[in-house]
Amino acid sequence: IGVELLGGGSATYDSEVILVATQVLSALGLDDYQINLGNVAVFARLLQLTGLPKARQVDVREAVVQRDPYAVAEVLHRLGTRENVADAIQALTMLRGGHDQVARIRGALPHDAPLRDALDRLELVFHTVREVAGGGNVQIDLGEIDGPAYHSAMVFRIVSERIGRELGGGGRYDDIIGLYGQPAPAVGFALRSDAVLEALHPGGQGTLS
Repeated sequence: IGVELLGGGSATYDSEVILVATQVLSALGLDDYQINLGNVAVFARLLQLTGLPKARQVDVREAVVQRDPYAVAEVLHRLGTRENVADAIQALTMLRGGHDQVARIRGALPHDAPLRDALDRLELVFHTVREVAGGGNVQIDLGEIDGPAYHSAMVFRIVSERIGRELGGGGRYDDIIGLYGQPAPAVGFALRSDAVLEALHPGGQGTLS
């Protein structure tokens, strides 16, 4: 189950794709889920600011994915990363994410334009989805960086609270379409049919109709 939107590069289209996902889940009768909203462009920019070689960047990425601030600090300190950049990357490991995470990154690097633009866009999508969907089941989590490598900016993951599984997710992948033809901005999502069925019929059998 999936949706792909081609040709729209603004935050409006990011929001629209997430809202379509919520409408599909609502139509199926599912409402006990959490949407974790991130932007991988933030992490990409922070890695760029470290100046680390690719081999070392892998170590940092793994520590962030594991939500291990001590491992992040150890790697970056050993390699001489600037303190404010290291603090911004450590913020990605915060388990609760949210606006505190965004504020900490902004405070560490207030004058970095690419970072500021990525965070502004993230918060715009967050507020749009919250306002239109009228619910509190979306949260910012900039530690969401372990999805497909082709994602270039906004990403989101939908997790069922009922069964504790990922129902699906998506994001923006502006660099992919041009590999197969005319370049175009793209954003989309997919739901995992097995997880959706389990959420609809915990412990039982069911089909999507």
